[in-house]
Amino acid sequence: MNRLEDLLNRYASADESERLHLFLTHREIRDDFLRIEVEELSKAARQQAAGPVRKWLDRWQAGLETI
Repeated sequence: MNRLEDLLNRYASADESERLHLFLTHREIRDDFLRIEVEELSKAARQQAAGPVRKWLDRWQAGLETI
């Protein structure tokens, strides 16, 4: 694994404090760090948006099973 991959993996698994440190220290790959942030935020948004629908479907299917 090269240095860039190592830094990106560290960033992806780091807490907020470590992410800030890496972001400030490695100016040359800030765009890559931001790409990781955007991917994580969009994944979280998709999961949150699917949550209420899934809960409603589960309740509906459970209701059908009791009939």
